[in-house]
Amino acid sequence: MSISIRRAGFLIDQEYSDLFFVEEFNTCVESLTKRGFEVVDARDILNHDLKSYEKVEGQFANISGYEISSLMNSGKVPSHE
Repeated sequence: MSISIRRAGFLIDQEYSDLFFVEEFNTCVESLTKRGFEVVDARDILNHDLKSYEKVEGQFANISGYEISSLMNSGKVPSHE
């Protein structure tokens, strides 16, 4: 079974002055900055990405979470390309 949910299904108000999408983050920053808000991009601060890990090739579709965790603890992650 496939479920499709439109983004508009999550709107709370009927009208918004702006609507931002993650894919257009820079547009959001520009718009909010013009209104006096400071937007802090914390991605580099939190290290919540895979830039520091070595990418390894292989078949990882059927390995357990424990095995993925062990791989990451050794500084490696599956290559998704």
